[in-house]
Amino acid sequence: MIRATLLALLGSLACAFDPAPATVHPTGGNDLVVTVKDETIDGLVYLIGGGRGSPSIEGKQAHGKYEVTYEEPKIEVDWLTAVRQEGDNNASAPKTYESAADKTRFAWVRQEALLRAGRLYLAQNKGDDAVRVMSLFEKDFPKGLRLPTALELLGKAQVQRKDLAAAQAVYARLAALSAWGQAAVTLGQVGQAEVFSQQEKYADAAKLLAEVLKTQSPDDEAFGKAGLALADAQMKLQQVDAAIVTWRKVTLAEVSASYQARAHARVAKQLLIKGGKANVESAFDHAAIGTVLPGADAGASDEAGKALRDALNRIQDVANKDFTDKEKLEYRQYRF
Repeated sequence: MIRATLLALLGSLACAFDPAPATVHPTGGNDLVVTVKDETIDGLVYLIGGGRGSPSIEGKQAHGKYEVTYEEPKIEVDWLTAVRQEGDNNASAPKTYESAADKTRFAWVRQEALLRAGRLYLAQNKGDDAVRVMSLFEKDFPKGLRLPTALELLGKAQVQRKDLAAAQAVYARLAALSAWGQAAVTLGQVGQAEVFSQQEKYADAAKLLAEVLKTQSPDDEAFGKAGLALADAQMKLQQVDAAIVTWRKVTLAEVSASYQARAHARVAKQLLIKGGKANVESAFDHAAIGTVLPGADAGASDEAGKALRDALNRIQDVANKDFTDKEKLEYRQYRF
């Protein structure tokens, strides 16, 4: 009994973290230089003041009513080494991040180190390792603000391991995180739909994602993710026109340029397959917009660029009689 009590006490001490130096930016208020005791979905707890014999004062900020910038831990060698290794694309980086997570004095560093390790293990196709570190995150920080990200990575890792039942269970837990906001719920639902697609249950995936889009605001990033996933499922069901409608919704939504560029590119590709002057002209317009969208990632820009080249080649084809020589000359100035 005594031994068990001692082990429990040692375990609780091992999980204790020091208050972390940070600057809090309250919504509509002045910045506060503080040390953060705890940050969860329930809010932020911090200490301010103190020194020269005067006690620190505890303060709180409600979730969603502030932003926080943590001070870089300058004396945590493993953390600094892992950051450098990641920048150098060193394969050892995820292992070093794990070491940093184990040794750090600060809760936010442990969370960030585990997330980075999980992402990097996924990129290295080490699904077992990614599952291990993301499971640690879920266990240690059940109310952590980054829990939705951890569960999304955990679900992807289970898919990578081909354990679709485990992935579906993870995404169900993610979809239940309503306290973290609609974006977290949507991430879970999109993950569940992706598992359906992995199982070739495309009708189930499309049905779930269509419901997601009905409830998701088009100015939320999750709308873009869900929209692209829905269009993919519709294409698997050979519902080309429905997929085009979905992609066009994404192009008009206030989501990231990467989602928009991919949607533009995929509309263009299908319009080119349909053929006809109006469709080819529309394909060119979509592809051109997707190519020049600022902030799109390289993969999305490349996809749009290929669609644009395909559209131009179709227009310039000598066998294409839909376009006059004058029109072809006008389009020629857009060659890349």
